Amino acid sequence: MDYTRHLDVSVEEFFEEMARTIKRSVQHETGKEVSTGKLDGYRYARSEQEGKKVIHGKTRVTYKPPHTIELKHTWPDGVKTVRYLVEDAGGDGIEVTFSENFRAKDKTRGPLSGVADRVYDWDMRRNAKKALRSIERNIKVARGRI
Repeated sequence: MDYTRHLDVSVEEFFEEMARTIKRSVQHETGKEVSTGKLDGYRYARSEQEGKKVIHGKTRVTYKPPHTIELKHTWPDGVKTVRYLVEDAGGDGIEVTFSENFRAKDKTRGPLSGVADRVYDWDMRRNAKKALRSIERNIKVARGRI
């Protein structure tokens, strides 16, 4: 599922903010600092808390300004891909299309799988709105406009 939103920022500002965010994540997970030039193709191990247990996975970054950022998270139960496609809207800002999908390793489908897919799409849309608003706000704060 895709979600498109207009942001009142430049392509360069968007990619700089995303690079900062990705580099912070890498440093948090690995303790290493990575330069922006080395982000494309960078892979690192991640851990997330799920209830009382910790899940370990891997992330691969695709960073191709001025059009694409993709984060592919491989977890024990499947692969989650988050993608940002950016198009310049002239001097008016940018159009960002956020897409997220999850491909489960276990292909079993039950009678409620359609409901689960709709709930996942609803969550994705809600998370996309929050993420893109936050990115735009962070850029405006950095500019000194807020």
